[in-house]
Amino acid sequence: MSQSEKEWVENRIVLRSLIMYSDLRYFLKWNMIRHTMFASEASYTSKEIARLKKEGVSMDELTEDSAGFPDPLLLYPESSSNLVHHKYHLLKYDSGLEGGIEGSPFILEFGGGYGSFCRLIRRNGHKGQYVIFDLPEFSILQRYFLEMIDVAVLEPKDYSADKPGVYLVSDEGQLRSILKGKPEQSTFVGAWSISETSIEFRNRFLDLIGDFSDYFIGYQSQFNEVNNVEYFDRWAETKSGIEWIRLPLDHLPANVYFFGHRTRA
Repeated sequence: MSQSEKEWVENRIVLRSLIMYSDLRYFLKWNMIRHTMFASEASYTSKEIARLKKEGVSMDELTEDSAGFPDPLLLYPESSSNLVHHKYHLLKYDSGLEGGIEGSPFILEFGGGYGSFCRLIRRNGHKGQYVIFDLPEFSILQRYFLEMIDVAVLEPKDYSADKPGVYLVSDEGQLRSILKGKPEQSTFVGAWSISETSIEFRNRFLDLIGDFSDYFIGYQSQFNEVNNVEYFDRWAETKSGIEWIRLPLDHLPANVYFFGHRTRA
């Protein structure tokens, strides 16, 4: 078992115990969540807020929800470091590629955290299908959070190509079935998630999304035993018809946005 696999096995055990025996209302206070998916007061937040304001983003768009009891920002108590960071992701994606993600009829997010990124995209007007593929324990957390903020969650077994909404999927067989009916225009999101899996798993998973039209990937240059720069460069070379853009994060050294967009005639 790789180091990456060991870490996520441990995370699953811890999260399962927390869900069973702790107060779910306060899940954003849990140390495991803070360590893996929620930055309380990150050092980079002030730079991201400055950039968002420079680009004309209204702070009203960054109003945080109370579900989970997130820690407020000192600079802007109505928001959180996590929500600002996710909005910054979208700003960079929209500036790096033509067209916003909100117009995609089908989005597949790998490793959706507790549902915050999905929340933001739906809030920004996405009306299509949004599928989050994750471990069962994280799907439980995502369902709780999304339903607490009035985002309807549909059952994977009820999926149909003409039924928009949010689907939480933990079974690879169900995901394969869903992907058979997805539209040609489809967006994959893997922000610091697929880059934290073993080589064996990511090779198998990335084969499933080889025919997507758009890709939003974020990764750290090195994760445990894997050089992600080399890995994703090699993988991108196998995708014909995709224009790739690599954007280093100046304020977060050794982290990269990797955007792909299918060129259309």
